[in-house]
Amino acid sequence: MGGAVLRNRARRIIREAYRTLVKEGSGINDKPYYFVFVARKKCFLKNTRMQDVLVDMKNAFVELGITEEIE
Repeated sequence: MGGAVLRNRARRIIREAYRTLVKEGSGINDKPYYFVFVARKKCFLKNTRMQDVLVDMKNAFVELGITEEIE
């Protein structure tokens, strides 16, 4: 999808979004799950922010039934 710089940026954005979600008290770490995040093209855009990925991550967890609606 891109050079090493772009891949590492996408990795940092995804990790920080997950850390933020855990800090918000979502209860994700309470359950024994392994998560695999796949960076799509949206993560490799230069104007992608961590908040955008965080919203997508919250929606995915709610859709999967892992967490309740988090505001």
